[in-house]
Amino acid sequence: MRAVILPEDWYKEATIFTERLNSIQPLYFCIPYTEDSLIDLKEFVTHLHKTLAKRDVSSAMLILPNYFASGDRIDLWPNMIQTNSTFRWILSIYFSDSWLQVEEELARLDLESNENLLNETHLTCQYQPAYTKLLLLGEGRNCQTYHPGDYFKLDILPIISKMEGNWVYWGHGEGDKLRGYDQLHTSDLLNFHSGNCLNFTLWFTCSTLDRDYPENIALAWYLSGATSCILASPDKVKTDDNIQLSQAWFVVANEARRKTIADVVLEVLVENPVVFGEILSHYFLLGIPWVKGQI
Repeated sequence: MRAVILPEDWYKEATIFTERLNSIQPLYFCIPYTEDSLIDLKEFVTHLHKTLAKRDVSSAMLILPNYFASGDRIDLWPNMIQTNSTFRWILSIYFSDSWLQVEEELARLDLESNENLLNETHLTCQYQPAYTKLLLLGEGRNCQTYHPGDYFKLDILPIISKMEGNWVYWGHGEGDKLRGYDQLHTSDLLNFHSGNCLNFTLWFTCSTLDRDYPENIALAWYLSGATSCILASPDKVKTDDNIQLSQAWFVVANEARRKTIADVVLEVLVENPVVFGEILSHYFLLGIPWVKGQI
């Protein structure tokens, strides 16, 4: 089951909508929260463990007001990995002041989930051996690779703007840029954005959700409508950790024909809860967590 955690004022309308989606296959249920819950979201979410365990929920989407979509509010966000002694689940964060926006995205997701298509995945990286070697993870898969030795900034930006499917980046990052391809700044990505919406974006890098930037590059990319969801980190993450995480991710995602990106995160975590729990604790998942997770 999938939980949609939302303002109590939306609960009735949202329940009517999700019941329609559930008429074919029971998937969703709604959990309302009061305005007081916004005072301490982390505490509120911990009280949901028993409810979600009873429903066998593996993932949930927490809908927050748009004013939470800011680097200086990241410390108020609950963690992506939610766990206690007996139960684990994945939490994504979705920003909206309108239920209609959420309804439209879930309706589109419902249509796309019935399409038996494998999304193409685009692999990009910074020009360092540790990262260029990761492009080999795309061999034998439905992937396009863009070696940074072959593409400069003005070559890759039009390509990014036309990408469909999934986008993966490895390398260094900061609050206002990805350092690969002669540095891709926030303004570069937004100026070249063509209106396409990617299935998911995975940035295995540091600080793209930097707390010191109210609209950091990861938030700007997601909020522009460029991607249905994004995995990004506000923290410094060791290169070796990102390599290990990426290798495990691609193994799980290769077998994820009917699985969502939230399923992939959870299965990677199960592979080694101690190691991957620590690495994934640096990341957040923003947007719809139930897009197709296969690579």
